[in-house]
Amino acid sequence: MKMLIPVLMLIMTLFTNAQTINTLLSEVALRDSAAKAEQMLKSGNCEESIALYQNLMALNPENRQRYATAIAEACFAQADSLYKQLDYEKSIEFFERGIASDSLLKSRVYPQMARIYLVLGNIDLSKANYETSAANYKKALACDSTLLHDISMVFSKIHKNPLGYTLLSFIPGLGQIANGKLTRGLIQFSVFAFCVGEGVHFQQRAKDSFANSDGPFDLDAIRSAIYFGVAAMLVVYSIIDSNMDITHYNRWYSLYPPAPVEKKLGGFKSLFSFNVAL
Repeated sequence: MKMLIPVLMLIMTLFTNAQTINTLLSEVALRDSAAKAEQMLKSGNCEESIALYQNLMALNPENRQRYATAIAEACFAQADSLYKQLDYEKSIEFFERGIASDSLLKSRVYPQMARIYLVLGNIDLSKANYETSAANYKKALACDSTLLHDISMVFSKIHKNPLGYTLLSFIPGLGQIANGKLTRGLIQFSVFAFCVGEGVHFQQRAKDSFANSDGPFDLDAIRSAIYFGVAAMLVVYSIIDSNMDITHYNRWYSLYPPAPVEKKLGGFKSLFSFNVAL
């Protein structure tokens, strides 16, 4: 019994020392990994650095915030590198990853993100991608409020005047063609031209028939009135359709958008929803 106690004490001492050694080895390994990740970041291997920091975060959650900040710095470095390579989309992606890792650093990178969003807005505008262009301009403003005047000036220059498109739409299709909706405009113009042509044709036949008959009633006159009536309805629809498109376009490029025009018209547009795809 007297011999058992010293043996147990020796075993406990060895176990405690083993735990201490393992702890020390783990701390050394963590420090080495952190140093390696930092060295990779300095040498420009940002992706490898981010992966190492993420692994360190999982192994040592007590220092989670420290590693989160390091990941954010690595993401920002990669974003800056991609920006210099003109890869703006990927650059924004890494900026957003960095902010997600440590949101306290967002104020530091927001001005650069604003510049990238401005570039993306200009690129989309040049490609006539109006909706994404407007979204990028507004993201730039959200990142840097000092851009309010510049972006307002851009929006004012690219707004379209509904009056000009309304006047063009008195000949159905011209307003849509001027607005870049070529297929829709050609369809409306073709239908309008057909209706007017048939109306004139049956009107002439009605005149000839009336001159050679005893009664005032003639089916050609009714056909002529129907075709002219459809043409007139198409003029009204074309004006409304063109104005709704311009209002929708201007709403993209507005910092304070008005109420949707569809609601004001009580759903009239839904009757002609086939036009959306044209």
